Amino acid sequence: MTHWPGKPGMVFYGRHPQTSVRGFYWRYPDENGLTVDSLLFSITVGAHIARGSSISSDGATLFFGTESGNPFAPQTQFMMLDISRPGQKPIVLVEREGGYRATSPNPVDPKLLLINYDFSGDATEPPQSHIELLNTETSESVDLDVRTHIFLSQFTTNEYPAWSPDGKHFVFSAGAFDGEGGRYSLDLWIYQNIQ
Repeated sequence: MTHWPGKPGMVFYGRHPQTSVRGFYWRYPDENGLTVDSLLFSITVGAHIARGSSISSDGATLFFGTESGNPFAPQTQFMMLDISRPGQKPIVLVEREGGYRATSPNPVDPKLLLINYDFSGDATEPPQSHIELLNTETSESVDLDVRTHIFLSQFTTNEYPAWSPDGKHFVFSAGAFDGEGGRYSLDLWIYQNIQ
């Protein structure tokens, strides 16, 4: 669930109880104070993907993701949908190997977006969560150094980045696990002066 800047009510992912249509809905009160659920886009995604969706600060774009392939090593597509005009189709911004976590648009510059995903590791790269700064206009991205544990055998879990109101810093939760039952609890971290 998230707010829609400049609009009343909220945007959420769910299934309509009468039609069973799954997708992103806008819930708002009409002129009589009655609740209206308006379908923005019909799509079926998992709960963890829906939880990481977001809307740009100008209220024009919904950001979300999809996963496909092997559930232990999925391919993720980061998507954007123009919700300022009805009937638009989503656009794939970038694809990444790993599981979708979240998106977070910059509150000052709507073209800047943080994308967050988990990578389970391979022969050359350690397992870790990634947070990238993506320019949605140019598709250029920077993989930010958000690794909070030095041991490369640990699976880091960097989650749900959220910008400061001035768009210069962001916070995220981070922890780790070793794959053998050992867990490191989540802590709150600040990434300062991103620009």
